[in-house]
Order: sequence, then C-alpha cells, then structure tokens
Amino acid sequence: MTDEERKALQEESFQIVKETIDAFFNEGAFEEIYEDAGKSMLILFTVIEKIGEFIYSKTAGERNEKRASYTKKKK
Repeated sequence: MTDEERKALQEESFQIVKETIDAFFNEGAFEEIYEDAGKSMLILFTVIEKIGEFIYSKTAGERNEKRASYTKKKK
C-alpha cells in the first residue's frame, strides 16, 4: 500500500467514525468526543463499539418480546 492509499484509507475511516458519532449524538459532537479521546482513532473505535453494545443491550428485551409473539402458542 502506498502512502497516498494509506492516507486515503485513514481519511475515509475518519469520516465514517465522524458520521457515526454525529448520528448517535448530534451534529458536531464528534469534535468534542475526538478531543476528549486524545485525538486517538483507536479510542474512538472503542467508543463506537461500546455504543453498539449499549444499544444492543437496550433493544434485547424488545427483540425477545417480538420473537415471543411469533412463537406463542394459540389457545
């Protein structure tokens, strides 16, 4: 991979992370979180992973209820 390709990939990754964080919070939240993370993409990826785990845990009950409604035996 050339330096130009590596830089392009880094910029693309940066934009994806920025859009993801701004989508979960609000527009402009990325800059504040990025600063708080010490401008570390590794830490930001960890933040996104934790956000995903949090959302998954909060929606687990809803998924289970929907699943149960489809498998409930009729009387």
